[in-house]
Amino acid sequence: MKSSKGKKKNLFEDITDKSQTIKSKSEHIMRGKSFFLLSPKNFIRRTFFRIVTHRFFDPFILSMILISTILLAIDNPLDDPKGM
Repeated sequence: MKSSKGKKKNLFEDITDKSQTIKSKSEHIMRGKSFFLLSPKNFIRRTFFRIVTHRFFDPFILSMILISTILLAIDNPLDDPKGM
């Protein structure tokens, strides 16, 4: 895909543009209906969009995965006295 200026167009160029406001980004991403039910102006959809696009969301999810992995590695099913 090439833009009119001849350079390759980034797939997320319009989303990552710093000059755009959060509102215009959310309107661009949230077009159409989600699950054929939730419109872009739906309160639940907008709330989840704000949560998922928050800057601490990715580190939080990765830390939960790391904690879960560590707990699974520590757990031993043979420690259960009633187990077979």
